[in-house]
This record gives sequence, C-alpha cells and structure tokens, in this order.
Amino acid sequence: MSVVVFPTVNYVCYQSSPNLVTYHNWHQLLFRLEKIYNARIIRCEANNCGHLILEESMNCVTKCVSEQCHKEAKYDEEPLEDGEVDERRAILFAQCVRNEITKKRARGRSQ
Repeated sequence: MSVVVFPTVNYVCYQSSPNLVTYHNWHQLLFRLEKIYNARIIRCEANNCGHLILEESMNCVTKCVSEQCHKEAKYDEEPLEDGEVDERRAILFAQCVRNEITKKRARGRSQ
C-alpha cells in the first residue's frame, strides 16, 4: 500500500496500487470524506447530544464522533466553555477524523 500526501490539502490518501490519484478522483474522495464527516456530526447532534442546545453540545459531539480525535485535540483535558469556538482545535479534530475515516476505508478495501 502506498501513501500519497498532497501538500495543498491536509488529507492523506491510502492507495492499494502505486499509481497516482487523478485530480478528478482526488476531488471525489474529498467530497465523500466531507459527506461521511458531516453525517457523523449530524448523527451525533441529533441522537447522542440532542438533549443539549447547539452552543453547549460541541464537547458531546466531538466525543461522539471520535473519542480518539477528541483526546488528540485535547477536548478532554481542556473542554470548551458553552459557546466557545477554538478554531485551532476544531481544525485539528476535523483533520484527525478525516484521516481516521480514510484509514478505515483503506483497511476495509484491503480485507
């Protein structure tokens, strides 16, 4: 398995063949990643964290989407206050989840 990292985008693409990913395929992959990522967030907001108002639910949502990425972005050590937005940690969390999704999909294809 080869790994292709594109410097302008913060995603890693795992390939089963050594061929380069075409521009069109890369954008399809990004679109699918965004759909999966957004679906996870919406599912958590509606189900597990639906009892909280949106401004208070971000700690719950990040933990529901991915406990590993929740810890990596240090939301467990330093939780967000109600209504707080920490852009740096939000970007770190989103990158972590997208990479997690990509790895999981690559493992599923290789089995």
